[in-house]
Amino acid sequence: MIGVNSVQGTGKVRMRASGSVKYGREEPVRRQPQHRSKSLKVSTSVEFNTGLPKKEKSLYNSIKNEKLEWAVDGDELKKSLSELADKNHHSHTKSISRISSGSNPFLDIAHDPNAAVYKTGFLARKIHADMDGKKTPRGKRGWKTFYAVLKGMILYLQKDEFKPEKALSEDDLKNAISVHHALAIKAMDYEKKPNVLKLKTADWRVFLFQAQSPEEMESWIRIINSVAAMFSAPSFPAAIGSQKKFSRPLLPATTTRMSQEEQLKSHEAKLKHVSTELAEHRSYPPDKKVKAKEIDEYRLKEHYLEFEESRYEMYVKLLKEGVKELLTARDGDAALKKSQSSPSLNQESQPAAAKVKRNTSERKDYRPETPKVIEQLGQFEQNTLRKQLTHTQVQVPVIVWWSPLTGELGRLGECGHNRCFFTVNKSYHSHPHTKAFLFYGTDFSIESLPLPRHEQHQWALFHEESPKNNYKLFHEPVITLFNHTATFSRRSHLPLTTQHLEGLSALSTQTHLLPLSYKNQLRRTLAPVAYIQSDCDPPSDRDVYVQELMQHIQVDSYGQCLHNKDLPPHLRDSTAMDDQDFYQILAQYKFILAFENAVCDDYITEKLWRPLKLGVVPVYFGAPNVRMWLPDNRSAVVVNPNEPPKKLAQYLKRLDKNDGEYLKYLEWKQKREISNVNLVTELKERPWGVQDIGQDSFIDAFECMVCNRVWENIHRQEKKLPSKVWRAEESHLTCPPPKLFEFAVSPSSSLRQIWRASYEQSRREARALGLMLRRNRNFTVTQFWREVFTD
Repeated sequence: MIGVNSVQGTGKVRMRASGSVKYGREEPVRRQPQHRSKSLKVSTSVEFNTGLPKKEKSLYNSIKNEKLEWAVDGDELKKSLSELADKNHHSHTKSISRISSGSNPFLDIAHDPNAAVYKTGFLARKIHADMDGKKTPRGKRGWKTFYAVLKGMILYLQKDEFKPEKALSEDDLKNAISVHHALAIKAMDYEKKPNVLKLKTADWRVFLFQAQSPEEMESWIRIINSVAAMFSAPSFPAAIGSQKKFSRPLLPATTTRMSQEEQLKSHEAKLKHVSTELAEHRSYPPDKKVKAKEIDEYRLKEHYLEFEESRYEMYVKLLKEGVKELLTARDGDAALKKSQSSPSLNQESQPAAAKVKRNTSERKDYRPETPKVIEQLGQFEQNTLRKQLTHTQVQVPVIVWWSPLTGELGRLGECGHNRCFFTVNKSYHSHPHTKAFLFYGTDFSIESLPLPRHEQHQWALFHEESPKNNYKLFHEPVITLFNHTATFSRRSHLPLTTQHLEGLSALSTQTHLLPLSYKNQLRRTLAPVAYIQSDCDPPSDRDVYVQELMQHIQVDSYGQCLHNKDLPPHLRDSTAMDDQDFYQILAQYKFILAFENAVCDDYITEKLWRPLKLGVVPVYFGAPNVRMWLPDNRSAVVVNPNEPPKKLAQYLKRLDKNDGEYLKYLEWKQKREISNVNLVTELKERPWGVQDIGQDSFIDAFECMVCNRVWENIHRQEKKLPSKVWRAEESHLTCPPPKLFEFAVSPSSSLRQIWRASYEQSRREARALGLMLRRNRNFTVTQFWREVFTD
């Protein structure tokens, strides 16, 4: 933060109050020591104040009582005043308003309605961290879909599609994000949704954005970084203050006045400076005996310098290569992907697509000279916008996401030789070409269903998350309502069992594998076992088991559940679970408790795969059939829930003391041999990938499975053959009732007790829903609950 001790600008420097302040004389004013009671009264400060000369007393009161103002660049101040004058005189030649950030004028976003538009499209947003990296409160972290417009250096998030002539609403301005000095990257540490990018802003806010395809995600990343690289003004010097207290320099939101060549040189110089400072910083690590706060400050500065190095490396790379070169491989209609095609039902003719005209006057008065590469960038993106079609123009099978998972108002997608129109627009319910409705399991609700269900309407379920999210789906009357399924069960039409595993190479890598001799040395300060959970008291009742286990063996618990050990500040966030620093910490342990939140066949999450990747032995509790998926029969310690935790603790202690026995669990890793044929086959044959831009995501694969099956029946009808019928079976999503452990130390938790009752209640709701849907007519919530409680 600027002004720890002072703020330097082009004008005067105003000093903060301190123990020794110069008042225009050679020596500081010296205060006489005073005896202090346990409770310092107001009169004490008054008495002290009376000893000052009148002039110094006035200055003292000014510093004490008035809020410290920010040092403002003279030209910037004139610019702000001229903008205000323009506004007051109703000038039509230039209208720029400022979206205030509060107390800091340099972070105010300058909204220029005449700025160039570089990219538009739908994005789903999740706020991950507020200003200064503080974790966003739980109630504000949800995903919301917006129509995003990157205009100038501002990313506007609007509820409706962008219209140049339409004025921005108060909500549009409220949701606006300045991309000055920002960095966009692929969110490698977030696996719950595909095509997610992470945007870190100048004030260290962090946003996650989900794009509609891998190509769109890469496009947003490239364009945001290009705009930030070309237009971000040079940063101010870092704050002057204590060496132990780290403060980030201020990054102005104004547009640079440099040419593209000067901007590149500035970034290169900054990159060199940051790299040197990072190397110097790492060469003087804090002593182990210093206070934890000083270590945190050291790590915070290191994290900041690492980020800045990455940011400037990206800026330099983009400006050196030139944005135009990045577009040459993709320019032209020939490079358009599946979202830009418009086939008819018989796939012979194509309806006219809506053209998006670029308003060249939008660039007027944005800045004196807008580089041509950015102008071309904006034109390219405008020309490749998703084409919107009216109801009458859609002549291909329509597939409606009844749960708005993708946020796509309309996209023509290619699935091999077949094409379908995907949308979240529920008005397509009665469209003559609507063939299927897609549901996201967590959001499946009795309050909104596409009824009545016509004969040609197929229902498809996508549910990769925990069973606790919606227990109704796990009962026969509900799961059999669907024609097509994509769930974590290996028996579903599109199994997602390995959704958290990138591939065989991720398992066989030895990047993080540490020598056992080194782990044995670390045992002096580390427990043999690590536990990382912040979702406490889930249906699996894992915390009760672990709490009992901790009575018999030492466990380092880093999460909020049974917490007894702290992570560094920058790793205390859920999105840091795949951070390299986090990996380095976990790789030091011999065992990691990999306990799932539910006990169901095939429900296997990153909790198992992470320690296997790192070369740590997972102690696994979850899917009863987990051995079907382990890379080797002796690669994990599988918990027997029917045996007491004390017995498991004794076994882990024995392995901890016997290197030969312990290494048997890592032999497959050291030899890079994955002997499980079932796992190898699944990873090679699945029609989707994880964090692989060269493959479809599992959502793409799910959509195409339904699309291709719809087309299969269309072709059968053309040949006068009966339609093929697909039905979900109970095995496509099954999970036994939650079962609680009974130990002497079991805590009394209302959340623990609720899971079994919730499961039984969901059974009654599933029965009622099945009856209501067989009647095939709309019903009210009151009618549903009346049926639930009917014996």
